[in-house]
Amino acid sequence: MKHPTRVLIIDDNEAILNDFVKILMPEGTKVSLSALENDLFEETVYEPDQAQDNIIVTTANQGELGAKLFEEALSVSPFDIAFIDMRMPPGWDGLQTMRRIWELNADQFIVLCTAYSDHTFASLRQEFGDKTNFLILRKPFDRNEVLQIVNSVSARYSANERKTQEIARNLLLAINNDEIKVRFQPIVDIKNNKIAGFETLCRWIKDGKTFENTETLIQIAEDYELIEEIGYWVAEQSFIAAAELERIPGFNQTYITVNASPLQLKANFLEAITELAKKYKVMPGRIGIEVTESRLVKQGDEALEILQQIKDRGFNVFLDDFGAGFSSLNLLSKIPCDVIKIDRAFCMDVVDNKATEAIISSILLLAQNLGKKCVIEGAETKEQVLKLNQLGAQYIQGFYFSKPVEFVEALQLSVPRMMQSLKIAS
Repeated sequence: MKHPTRVLIIDDNEAILNDFVKILMPEGTKVSLSALENDLFEETVYEPDQAQDNIIVTTANQGELGAKLFEEALSVSPFDIAFIDMRMPPGWDGLQTMRRIWELNADQFIVLCTAYSDHTFASLRQEFGDKTNFLILRKPFDRNEVLQIVNSVSARYSANERKTQEIARNLLLAINNDEIKVRFQPIVDIKNNKIAGFETLCRWIKDGKTFENTETLIQIAEDYELIEEIGYWVAEQSFIAAAELERIPGFNQTYITVNASPLQLKANFLEAITELAKKYKVMPGRIGIEVTESRLVKQGDEALEILQQIKDRGFNVFLDDFGAGFSSLNLLSKIPCDVIKIDRAFCMDVVDNKATEAIISSILLLAQNLGKKCVIEGAETKEQVLKLNQLGAQYIQGFYFSKPVEFVEALQLSVPRMMQSLKIAS
């Protein structure tokens, strides 16, 4: 199915808004959102009928409202292109609106529409640079100019969509061709000089090359409904590894964590991991289910209920990437987790940033008061590990100790050797 081209028009002139609609959707159907009809500003959505090209137009008559609509649509059904008027008194002008939209999405394609301006075209180019996602359209514009711009952006999206579809087809084949691999990264207990656990990470290795962008891989797997099949396979490898660890001296108390997409958090996932625990004779307490905080927020109460049931059956729940943008004490009180994993972004400047130190210290204390353990991700240098130790951290994960490696290599990691240069007393 062709992706609908979503167009946002922001202009304080009703006649200009109507011109855009007539050009893009001559047979469009006006759909007003009643909640906004009595607002100071008005938003109108125009849906295409079946005879029209697949275009959806949304209009707003003030910059601040347009930016708000853009933000609300970003995580649900984002706009492909925005046409923005330069002057829209008494509120935001085009530049302020553009800056806000690019704060939300730096890649957003924007067309600035102007008949006259306090800014020259040269000054605009100097401010925004030679961005490939920025055009200036002089009013009065020609119908063909608008259509050409929208069709060009739509074609660019179609090319990206075709590439994504190709990746999805290859990903489906990769499952059967044994190209999906798991790698293990240690979570180190720096107070006791040992590996506390391993996080299981999914990698797609094709023709000797690794698909590096794991976030993109997961997103494609979710969009094309492959995430449950891949997720189950990775989970099974995690249980196999956990069973193997129990037979190895020095690792028989080490846990394994597996990442789960919030889309997997359904009753069948709960039953699947319960059966895997029985099949491989693994105690549920040796398995951690990692869920990303920011992605979990979007799934609602059903996902939280499944997490609670997972926890009730003895599995550990790890809240991943804590602090990455959606954190709140209210949210933390609702998520049934055993371990909080502090996002790697905090580790990057912990050595020189007093504010970051204070945040990490506060989260560590909060976790302690809530009876939860805390893992800090992203430690890459000796200085970072030493600073985290000073702040009271116990569990650390990052490239300083090891990159994600194959299981056999993971078993050969020596924490005492890693810790020797740190001189941290256990």
